[in-house]
Formats: sequence, structure tokens, C-alpha cells
Amino acid sequence: MFRTSGLSTRGLFSASCDLAVSSMSLKGTLRFCREGLYPAVAFALTLHAAFASFPTEQRVPNDRNGPLYAAVGRVQSGPVADHFRGSGSVICVGQLPDGTRRFAFLTADHVIGSPVRNDPFGGAAGEYRPYGNSNLRDPLLPGLKIAFGNNPTTYHSIARNNLGQPLVFRGGPTGLKDYAVLIVDYNGDEGDEFFRILSRNALSVGAINHPEGKEMTSVGFGVTGVNDGTGYVHRYVSGANDPDFGVYGWGTKRFWNNKIERVDPNRRWKLYAYDAFEVSNTMPGGVGAVAGEGIGASGDSGAPYLFEGEAHIVVDGLPIRVRSHLIGGVHTGGEVVPIRDDPRDPNAETGFRKPWGSLGYGVRFDQADVNWIMGNCVHVPEPASVAALCAGLSGLLFLRRRRRGS
Repeated sequence: MFRTSGLSTRGLFSASCDLAVSSMSLKGTLRFCREGLYPAVAFALTLHAAFASFPTEQRVPNDRNGPLYAAVGRVQSGPVADHFRGSGSVICVGQLPDGTRRFAFLTADHVIGSPVRNDPFGGAAGEYRPYGNSNLRDPLLPGLKIAFGNNPTTYHSIARNNLGQPLVFRGGPTGLKDYAVLIVDYNGDEGDEFFRILSRNALSVGAINHPEGKEMTSVGFGVTGVNDGTGYVHRYVSGANDPDFGVYGWGTKRFWNNKIERVDPNRRWKLYAYDAFEVSNTMPGGVGAVAGEGIGASGDSGAPYLFEGEAHIVVDGLPIRVRSHLIGGVHTGGEVVPIRDDPRDPNAETGFRKPWGSLGYGVRFDQADVNWIMGNCVHVPEPASVAALCAGLSGLLFLRRRRRGS
């Protein structure tokens, strides 16, 4: 969220490079971004970036235990801050008949890997290989995990089906939309009470009619930057131990408010195609700005766009109204201008600038998207339905025994 902070290494202005940094060295990431999947772009202001939360001071209070935004989490590929990949939110919580506790997590598809149709490694239909070394097809590698809170130490593994494949559903009903649903087994390390918090605060999903001009709130863990009067400036940092990580780093849950400028009816990026919400990077306090104005940045990809409910968060002593529920879309990217001011290498990118008036984007959910997303919650049965199932099975067993005895 912009108003002050950022992500790791030079290539991270792109969504592709956001993911690469999770499990590569700085040198390897730069090579990946220059020579790998990210295409050359001839003009500066249209580099598609997975933006995070600005401003820095708009932190979500009582971050880990909520209840406000307790269901907003982060996608990780490992146990430290440098393995951060993106943001997302819990949409349903339940329990299997064997007692396994689960939740479904909604995020951006590019957070977990490249589009299936752009898979450079080949493979059977429906398979994919995420960026970096986190290959969900290989049970020997760590795979993706979901975590909650700022720089957390406990994580929850992606569930796997009886063939050992991850329960990950990608691309929506068309297979082309930049969002995904991950089915996650809760390992209990954070305690029963936190699982109950997730159960109470899972976010609903809905289609937003006539969204133009509507105000929304987004919450994510992405990078931040500094307001220099012309926009937000972000400097790349090498990782959590970088001395500037506190100014430009990622991994802190923040919110930003904005309003939908328009809907792009067919936004295309990489091999994705979807209706997109567009929001503008308006100077806080400027003409057209809303209270709590901000915009996403690298690492906010997958963060929910919330349109309903009302709560307040105090920033600089002032209560700021935020929307608390109903996900109408997820954040996917935005426009940035690369910064090249290294005297040793004038071609090196040292950061990026997001000028006032530049745009951010998010997938807009229609009813078909909502049905597809919630349909995947069949893998996360509600405790009540599990109890009903068990009761039904017990009843059948009782009747069977009774018939045998008669």
C-alpha cells in the first residue's frame, strides 16, 4: 500500500519477479527477470506490477487476532520474510469427518505460479510449475504455505488429494482469470482460538453491480514507499536484513481506501484476460481523494477489494472509515515508472515510482466467478454439515444393525 514502503531486488516491479525473489538469490532473480518470463516493455508507465500497500502508517491494528481483517493472510514459499509471495484472504472454514480442519484461501493466480498455458516446463493438462524452486507437483519440495500476522513464524500447508496433488484451483470459470483458490489444512500451531477467529471472520464473496464511483478498501502485506510530492517512490531492498527494510519492506498488514474509476471490460496481461477494476493513485488530501487514500504495490497481489460493511481504523489520531467485508475482486497489478539512478550502472533499476494519476488493477468478480469460487468450498465442509453427515451415517449403521438383529 502506498504512502511509504517496497519489495526485494531490482526485478520485483513485475508480478513475475515478485514470485522469483521468493526462492532465488538476487543475482538469480535479476537473470530470471531479464532473460526469463518477463517480456521487454518499450514504454515506462505500463509495466504491470503487483502492488502492495501504501501508505506505511495505515497499519491494521490488533493485526493477528482481529477480528477486523483477521482472515487476510499471506502466501509464503518458506519460513522467513524473504519467502513472501503475495496476499489473500480466507473465504470458508470447515472440518473433515476425520477431524482435519481446513480453510479455503483466495489469492491472485500469478502469486502461486505462471499461467498454465505459459508453462515452459510442459506437463499434463492442468499441471503447472510456480516460479522459483517451489514446485507443487513435487512432494519433496516445500510447496506453498499460508501465514497470518506480521512476519509470522507458523504456517499452514496446502492440502493434497489422495493422489498427492495439491488442492489448488486456478483461473476461474474461463481458466484465464488472475485468481486462484487454495485449500489449506490448518495444522493447529496457532491454537484453537485462532481457528475459531478464522471461522468467525471468513470473508464473503459477491458480484458488485454498477461499481463505478464506489469506494472500497483493500488489505495486504505488500511493499511500501515514500511520498515525494509527485507520487510514491519505492527503493528495492535486498531482504529483511537490509537497513532500509523498515522503510521499503513488505510483510506488514496495511489497508488502503480508494474508489473504482471504471471497469476495463477485457484487460489482458501475460495470458490472463478478465474484467478489471481500475483505481487511480490520487494524492492523499488531493482533489478526488477519499479518506485513507492509498494504492496497492508489490506483494499486495491477491489482496481483497472489500465493498461493504463499516469499521474504523485510527490513523494519526483520526478515525478512518474502512469497508470490512464482501470481496468483489482481488488486486492484481498496476502502473509504475522504473528508477535508474545508480551512478555505477545507469541501466540498473534501483526502484520504481508510482506517479499521481497512475492506475492500479484488480479482477472484477461477476456471478459466474462467485459461483466458481464458492463451489470450491465443497472441499472445506462446514462443521455443521460434517456433523449432519456423521449423524446420517450413524443412523444408517443403526438401521443396518437393527435389521440384522430382527
